Amino acid sequence: MAASTLPITPGSGALIATHTISVGPDTAHCSRVVINDSSGNNIVPAKDSTLTDGTQKTEVTVLPALVAGSAQIGAVIPGVKVDNAYHLTAVIAPSTLTDGTTYFYMRNPSAAKNVLIKRIRLALSFIGTPASSRSVYALQRTSVAAASGGTAMTIGKRQSAAGASVVTDMQFANAGLTTAGITFGDIPLYAAHLNQLLEPAPAVLDIASTPLMLAQNEGLALRASGAIVSGSAVLLHIEWAEVDV
Repeated sequence: MAASTLPITPGSGALIATHTISVGPDTAHCSRVVINDSSGNNIVPAKDSTLTDGTQKTEVTVLPALVAGSAQIGAVIPGVKVDNAYHLTAVIAPSTLTDGTTYFYMRNPSAAKNVLIKRIRLALSFIGTPASSRSVYALQRTSVAAASGGTAMTIGKRQSAAGASVVTDMQFANAGLTTAGITFGDIPLYAAHLNQLLEPAPAVLDIASTPLMLAQNEGLALRASGAIVSGSAVLLHIEWAEVDV
């Protein structure tokens, strides 16, 4: 998209600023303001600092005094940085039903990138023999070691131009993964269903504004929280971005 420029003038018609909005390959709606002195010359701001939270980049600038009698001007010019973004999907129908069984696992092995989990969706269903109970799953943080014994998964790109994901360790197993050496941490999401015939019931954790960050060797696991009843199934969908450490 070509840049759109808006001149800013006082009643006298003299140019005092130019506001430019553009879209580039690495930015979405980049906003830039150029301040002019009374003669129409550009005043170049001195960059004070750059603040980065992984998905947004804000440049703080301090502008010098314009002309005699003018006040000092400060400006904060935000822009949204588009990072490499990915997703994965798995359908899990547990065959090992005991408490603590790990059915899915993903881990960030990279020292150069952090993984920012932005959205998690669990759609639960049941097609077994009805029972007066419920099946509960926990999505749990992990660290240290990697899981093994499962089926490798394929990652999808949210942007066709994105490079390969740093998340190379992700797998699932209906019978359960081997988790020796893994440290299990806090649980950001539980999902449960009645053990009765039902259509998929989604549980969604939408955290784009405050992502769940996975540093090197940190990951997520989907585990049984209590006994699971045969006939339970989970459709798992996770979306994330990857940013420099």
